[in-house]
Amino acid sequence: MSERRPVLLSIVGWITVLSGVLQMIGGIVLLIANDDVVRETAFTADEVTGFGIGALIVGFIYLLVGRGMLNLNGFALGLGVFVSVLGIIGNLVYLLGEDGGHGSFIVSLVLNVIVLVACLSGFSARNRHA
Repeated sequence: MSERRPVLLSIVGWITVLSGVLQMIGGIVLLIANDDVVRETAFTADEVTGFGIGALIVGFIYLLVGRGMLNLNGFALGLGVFVSVLGIIGNLVYLLGEDGGHGSFIVSLVLNVIVLVACLSGFSARNRHA
């Protein structure tokens, strides 16, 4: 591939791959330790199973998007833009709706903005070599 990948996109791509793998591991743990999670939380077995399956699906999407970012794949970059914009909107809605917000949502907002900028830089790199 003769296209040069921006450094920020490389960093975000690898972090996204790692995040996807960790999310999938978390989903597997939820499915395996379902009874323990139910016993230690207020969630039902069906809810924990749903969380586990959801984590597997989201983790797999993150894994694919991260790989696509590293390969400057247009679909993956577009999906990264879409998901990060949804994340930004969700974080802002939560932060503006709550009294002062929470630190984790602020961190998530910043990370979503970084992913958005990285994906847009990937599109720019693709267009320079098109």
